[in-house]
Amino acid sequence: MTKPLYDYKPTFCRATFEFTQDGNTLGSTADFENLGIFVETQLPNNDGDVFLVLKSDTGWSFDNIGELTKLVNQCLLGAGVEEKP
Repeated sequence: MTKPLYDYKPTFCRATFEFTQDGNTLGSTADFENLGIFVETQLPNNDGDVFLVLKSDTGWSFDNIGELTKLVNQCLLGAGVEEKP
């Protein structure tokens, strides 16, 4: 038996975060680098677990893994998702 439509509540599906920076000095990326980080959940069984998708058509340069980790953590925080150990 299906629930009546009024019993359903909004469910988190996806949050999109987009970043832009100057291209790297070696010229191995575009003049401007764009990065999309998508925080998504599997539906319809949203149990609070999320996964991340990183997408860039231009390349994305970072000096150390800490920079990328910081961006990912900012996205999780912005999407209202708690970090898991």
